[in-house]
Amino acid sequence: MCVLGTVVNRCEEVPTEVESWVDVPVLGVVPEVESPLTDEDTTAAYEEIVETLQLRNATDRTPPAYDDELLPTGIDTLDRRLGGGLAPGSVVALTAEPASQSEQLLYEATAPRGTLYLTTERSAANVRRAIETTSVETGNPTIRHVEGTTVLEEASEIIGKLPDGATLVVDLTDVLERHDRRAYVSFLNDLKDRMVETDGVAVLHCLDGPGRPENRTATIHAVDAVFDLRTTESGVETAVDHYLSVPKFRPESTFTETIELEFDGVAAMTLETKQDVD
Repeated sequence: MCVLGTVVNRCEEVPTEVESWVDVPVLGVVPEVESPLTDEDTTAAYEEIVETLQLRNATDRTPPAYDDELLPTGIDTLDRRLGGGLAPGSVVALTAEPASQSEQLLYEATAPRGTLYLTTERSAANVRRAIETTSVETGNPTIRHVEGTTVLEEASEIIGKLPDGATLVVDLTDVLERHDRRAYVSFLNDLKDRMVETDGVAVLHCLDGPGRPENRTATIHAVDAVFDLRTTESGVETAVDHYLSVPKFRPESTFTETIELEFDGVAAMTLETKQDVD
């Protein structure tokens, strides 16, 4: 038996307890009425559910496939939602505020496979120390520091030596974005070509906030996906909540989940998936 998701009956919206279910997509909600078989609202609700099932390939009664050929990102719950990870050749932008835990996600990205970590601001030694002392699972990446007026050329030369199936992390991309737009766009195109050629995955770390580079639009336009990390104060004993959303994902336009991340400071982070509700 294949389970494609759940339908919530006698509700106007998804209940809180259902939102907390991990990896259980909500196909739709059906309102409570006296005559559900003839009521216009329930009919419309069921029609929307049918459309959702069609988008999820329900016609052949198979759930979204977990593709062994996809490359894991290192974020377990996100990988499960993506059916295994990202397609080889993908280029992703990770956007976040400076005062966030986005670096932890970069460190986790080094765990699944060999990784080249290009750092444009912090020294290679500082990045190495941060990776060695973090609480999340990591790999043993090759770390290179690039800087100066020739940073695009240096980065391109190093990326040109990437082995097959590797992960590339660029931290921060902001430094590259501040160069001439034509040169930077050329770099992005060459980067995509190289990822496709090597069946690798690239993660571009982009900071939001004051001083955002003008060429950020070129980055967002070029990448295959955008992972956006947001940090908010919950108001409960000064706790801080972290949410990862995917505003852009070329392979699947119906991606709607927001993933809540918990960094406990001791063990690897735990994650929950919530269905977005308007």
